[in-house]
Parts: sequence; C-alpha cells; structure tokens
Amino acid sequence: MNTPNPSHVRPPFNDHLSKKGVTMRIRQLITLSLLVLMGVLLLTSPALADPEGQGIVVVPPSSQIQAEIHLARSSFQVGTPIQIFFSVSRKAYVNIVDIDATGTCTLIFPNAFSNNNSVEAGQHVLPDRPTYNLVVTPPAGTEFVQIIASLEPLDLRTLFGTSSSDPFPTLCNNPQTFAQQVKNAIQGIVAVGKVATAFTSFQVVGAGQPGNRPPVARLRLTPSNPTVNQTVQFDGSGSFDPDGRIVRYEWDFNGDGLVDRTTTSPFATFAYSTPGLFSPQLTVTDNRGAQARVRQQVDVRGGPSNRPPVASFNLFPANPAVGQPVTFSSTSFDPDGDQLVQFQWSFGVGSSGSGPSVQHSYFTPGSFQVRLVVHDSRGASGQTSRLLTVGFPGPGSTPGRTGFAVNAVDSNHFRI
Repeated sequence: MNTPNPSHVRPPFNDHLSKKGVTMRIRQLITLSLLVLMGVLLLTSPALADPEGQGIVVVPPSSQIQAEIHLARSSFQVGTPIQIFFSVSRKAYVNIVDIDATGTCTLIFPNAFSNNNSVEAGQHVLPDRPTYNLVVTPPAGTEFVQIIASLEPLDLRTLFGTSSSDPFPTLCNNPQTFAQQVKNAIQGIVAVGKVATAFTSFQVVGAGQPGNRPPVARLRLTPSNPTVNQTVQFDGSGSFDPDGRIVRYEWDFNGDGLVDRTTTSPFATFAYSTPGLFSPQLTVTDNRGAQARVRQQVDVRGGPSNRPPVASFNLFPANPAVGQPVTFSSTSFDPDGDQLVQFQWSFGVGSSGSGPSVQHSYFTPGSFQVRLVVHDSRGASGQTSRLLTVGFPGPGSTPGRTGFAVNAVDSNHFRI
C-alpha cells in the first residue's frame, strides 16, 4: 500500500477517502475504518483475502470510536528508523502490534519505555519518547502494523502474560492464534461497539542486516561529590543507539568490574557506605547485542564523624536488700541521633544481661560495680558504671519471712 507523506495526509476523521482518483463516501463517520483499509488492501494484496490469517484482528465498525494508523512510506530498508502515525477519535486504551513476515507478533505499544497506554483523542506518533527508537529489522517481506483501540481498559501484556523485563514483548508466533485470542478477549472484556481496529502494511527490503553500529553510552551522577550514605542518582538517559534501541543497562557502582544491577530503565540509585574515590561504570546494550561503556569518577567524602553514644542508666531501688529485684533502665542517648541498637549489662558478680531495661537480684550483701555498654547503629559504643551497695533487709522486710528481722553480728552470731 502506497501511503502518502504524513505532512500531506488528510485529517483522519474526514468522511472521504481518495485513491487513484476515486472518492469513496464513508458512511457513519468511519474514516479509514478496518473495513475500508481491508477493501483497499484486497485490491492490491491477494494474501489479505484472509486478514485473520495474517494476524489482523477484525471487529465490526463502531460509531463510538474510530482508529487510524499509517506509515510515511510503503517500504523500508533494513536498519532504517521508522515512525508509526496513529489517531483515535476519543480518549482510548491503545495497543499497537507488529506482525513480521514470519508471523511473529510483537507488541510495540505500550512498552517498557512508554508504559501507559491511555491515549488522548487526536493524532500521535511512535516513538513517543526520546528514550527509544524503532528500527526496521529482518526478515524481508510484508510486515503489518495494527492498532487496537478500546474505550475500556485493555492491555495485551496482561492478556498474554508477558514478562515485565521484556521492553517489546513477543505476544505470539502464530498470527492466526494471536488474532483469535485477541478477538475472544475483546468479546469477554470490552462491550460491543467500544473497540476499533485498523492496520497498514509495508515492505521490508533487504535480505540481511547491515553492519550494526554500536550504541553511545552516557552517564551523569547527581551529586557528583556525595557524602557517605548519601543517595546518588545515576542517569543514563543520554545514551542512545544510532541504528536501533537500547534494551539493557548494566550498572557497576563501585568500579570493580562486577555488575551490581541490571535494568531496562536508564535510571538507578546507589549510596556509598565508605568514603573514597570510585569509578562507576555503565554498560548499555542495543537490540542487536552491541555494547558501549562509560565511566565516571565520584569522590565520596566522609560524612560527619560518628560521635559515640553517651551511656547512662537509673536503678530502682537505689539501696536494695539481699534477694530484692533491682530494675536497671538505660537513659543513654546518641549525640548524632543514631539509633541505639545494643545494650550490654554487667552486674559485677559474673552475670550479665541485655536490653534497654533489665532486672537482677543479689543474694549476698556487698558493693558491686554495675557496667552498661551501648552501641549505636554505626558501630560506635559508649559505657558507664556505677557502684551499687546491697545490704541486709531492715526489720519486717526479710525476704521469705514475716514478723522479725535477722542481722549478722559475725559469722557465728546473729541478733534477732
């Protein structure tokens, strides 16, 4: 099909379509509807006597929504960029599928770079963002591009269960199966009259791929001189491929030659836990496997010195008796505001405890050195100690007895 240059295309929703001097009146305001496109193509392409056999989804014309799709030319050389022009008469959920000469059905829109398929009424073009390109690839032969526009939510990625890591997922390798599955889904999800389809075709010229030019990798860091534990924004969106698209970004944040993270997005974040000079590297891979790398230097400065926490505690009662439980409660704090993560107690009798609040009982009188060591979330520690005196209980308070008290005179005599 010989499609005119986009700058000379009539408005997509006029009620006339001209071809070879013949003007066809399109009733019910269905300009370039699927039936008209099929009628034009059937005049020149016997292969489309069975459009569903080519993977084309056929639905009845709708008075509620119309869709149109076209290209700038009717043939493209392998390796050349391509733009897809489409329009919808109302705000709609749009899916655009490419079907190559082998019958492989690939979802062009939505994709990993342009994820939202809700489109406003009017004319649009793909690629719709500078972060990706569309390039003609083998096999040679007739290739079809079709639009499926729905007034109700419809996303073919969900229908076919594609992987979120694939920027342009393959939906099916059998065009007949693809067309039938989509028709069944539309009938089960979208009300009658709320979906429109259209398609166009072009010739892929050239039996083999030309030399693949490698992508260009670019990397920007913000900030370029961060402090320890400060989040750094890694931006590879300036990278591009002169004859294809970038499909993978590999991030080596510390420059040790090992890939720390792989994404399909040109953005990543990372925080350095130690100061020093690092050489992070970004590797980009295009859709035909060529790669490019770029390195940046980042000087990570040491943050404010980590001041140790201040250890302190209270105890109750302050003058406990033998056998009486004593509660030890930490009142420690960290001057940097770091979290205190560890509390270690030593009760001076070979026993210990942990936690911000503990209890301990002494079963012999005497003086005991109680020590508390606290640690903050960055590894610094502080400690303090207090002398605790434990005596015999006073009258009427001997543990386990009532009505009298026992006081020691020496090891062999007691006073009652």
